Amino acid sequence: MFICTFCKKSVPPRTGCKKVITKTVMFQHPHRPRVHKRWGVDKQGKPRIEWIDDKGGIGPQIVHEVPACPECSAEQEKKRIAREQTLSLIS
Repeated sequence: MFICTFCKKSVPPRTGCKKVITKTVMFQHPHRPRVHKRWGVDKQGKPRIEWIDDKGGIGPQIVHEVPACPECSAEQEKKRIAREQTLSLIS
């Protein structure tokens, strides 16, 4: 059981909690050398580990998310899609 952030109603037991993202920021992820392992086998059949770099980049990062009931979550998702379509038309 939890209280929905949007409609302020107590949600019944065994009802799934949906997380709604309310705030994001664009974040510059730095380049990180040798952070991921890739396992493989060389020509002699021996196990081999290859270290791979993480190239980083720019992307959204979640700053704040709140619990919502399934109905409010669906409504907020529709609003988010409409907002993104409006922004894409402006750009």
